Amino acid sequence: MSDNDVRTVVVCVPAAAAAPDLLEVADARLAALGLCTQGPVDHFVTLPAPVRRGLVRRSRRRSPALTFGGPIRQLDLAGMRDAAAAGAAGRWQLWQRVVARTAPARPYWFFEDKHWEDAERWPLGKVRDAFAGQPRCQAMAVYNATVDPAAGLPVEYLEAFQAGEDAYMRLGGLAAVPGDAFAAMVPDPVAVTAGTSGWYTPASGRLNDLVAYLTATNRLLNSLHPDTQLAAVTAS
Repeated sequence: MSDNDVRTVVVCVPAAAAAPDLLEVADARLAALGLCTQGPVDHFVTLPAPVRRGLVRRSRRRSPALTFGGPIRQLDLAGMRDAAAAGAAGRWQLWQRVVARTAPARPYWFFEDKHWEDAERWPLGKVRDAFAGQPRCQAMAVYNATVDPAAGLPVEYLEAFQAGEDAYMRLGGLAAVPGDAFAAMVPDPVAVTAGTSGWYTPASGRLNDLVAYLTATNRLLNSLHPDTQLAAVTAS
């Protein structure tokens, strides 16, 4: 995913930031990266506890309770990953039924590469038609036409679906927390000089780039101190 079509961005915020300032600090971090924010999004599930003083804008839902941000120690990141993995497993089983007896399809980037190699022979319209015209993609499109968009099987996930049930399930768990992009805390001057901005997003729509993004961000998340705060906002 490119910077231009980012949706949910997770931002690391220092533990010292006061809860009422969490959104302001997150917005400032993204503004420094040239991104515009459109407000918070209730992305995180909270841990069950009698007191959650550090949580902000907690959803009124009882189970699970949601919030746009707060200290990691009060967020159920493990539960988010487990629930997302379970949901992904069910989605893959549905996809397997939808595309039964269709041949494996080429991902969109396979045809897009042809455009970059020979734009005259492969205009973007031909690229889109070649991708969408594959029987497996057609089966997914027909299914999607019959259900609510939220329950659809996005064709942009084709490569992940075709990686197999276990891979798709694990990808679902890995994708639960980082969002579409991830902003680490403001790096020190040495890191800035080295060209490290602390901004993470998939380099492209290819599965390999998505895996690289999810690997890096989940390792970073797992290394953070429990008092570090996370905030989720919509940005572009």
